[in-house]
Amino acid sequence: MKIRVNSADSPGRLGPLMTRSYQSRRWRGLATDPNFVRQFQARRRSWKPPLLGFFERRRKIVFNQDILYPPDRVPAERIHIPFGMASRGFEVLGCRGGRVLALHRVFRQLIVFAPITGEQRYFAVPAEFGQPSILYGAVLCAAGEQDHVHGHCHCSPFKVVLVSHKRDHQPQACVFSSETDTWSNIISTKYPCELHGDSVPATLIGNALYWLLSCNAIFWFDLDMQSLAVIMGPPGMNESGNYRIIKPEDGADGLAIAIFLFPNLQIWQRVVNSQGIATWFLRKTVEMHSTLGIPHQIRRKVWQDKVLGYDEDNDVIILYVDDSAYMLELKQMQSRKLNGTRSMKQCHPFTSFYPPDIVILNFSPITCIE
Repeated sequence: MKIRVNSADSPGRLGPLMTRSYQSRRWRGLATDPNFVRQFQARRRSWKPPLLGFFERRRKIVFNQDILYPPDRVPAERIHIPFGMASRGFEVLGCRGGRVLALHRVFRQLIVFAPITGEQRYFAVPAEFGQPSILYGAVLCAAGEQDHVHGHCHCSPFKVVLVSHKRDHQPQACVFSSETDTWSNIISTKYPCELHGDSVPATLIGNALYWLLSCNAIFWFDLDMQSLAVIMGPPGMNESGNYRIIKPEDGADGLAIAIFLFPNLQIWQRVVNSQGIATWFLRKTVEMHSTLGIPHQIRRKVWQDKVLGYDEDNDVIILYVDDSAYMLELKQMQSRKLNGTRSMKQCHPFTSFYPPDIVILNFSPITCIE
């Protein structure tokens, strides 16, 4: 059979149409292929949200973006910080999944906000907690979809875990659900211990949250079992007071701790054997002069060395030495000196995916609490 082609249907016109149709069929077939979809979803779950900056406490809560350079830096006007954060009473308890958890200690008010979208949620500390002087807290995404990608959780349900201790120093915890708008029952353990005076961010490893304590110990809150326990840290942790809970290397089970004693950074890891006995071992010690690019002749004071923060998404720790902050990638041990970080105290790394066309929600500002 012969096909007659009219003069109007020249190859120059018909060719691109046929090509686009053929390509569309190929892409449609690829996008609907079960193997492709499964591999794409698995790859999406491994995506890591980029580090956009730090929340830190000065006279008020501020967002430091100086770690990034244009064009990677998110425009300042796209970062939405609630008006009430200008109050001296507010402090950040933690950042995770594109959200920030803050507390007003005087008015016992918590706020969860998403700086990228402007989402805000206010609620009170549960009355059952009484009036503890120290509170730890963590916010985390509660989305349970298999293909959910953390780091862009602005519209997903969330949970808040709040930790304190009773008058007898027995720790207690409580969980808030944004889906039910309620707090859980108080969860406690009989092991007495004291919390640090400053709020210490939690580290999420697997499905458990970990906080450092001031008595060479660690809070361990199991999100699945809704249970609270206290475990002992590695030897020497209580002597330095300069450490941070980090994720184990290569996705290993358990947890790890970085202890910073300039010029060395020690990485300790906790393992549990088949009999349930836990042991800490020194995994490695890294000399920081060459790693951070600091001359050996530098004159320094011991009190100037400290751990400022930890980005659990990208496995990056923030170190402070001699009026300068350094971002250290723990897997490759590559570092970068940060700008605008003089006199920097504890910081909360903020990570999030940032779609360029996202819309900032218009929330009416709350009254500034002084």
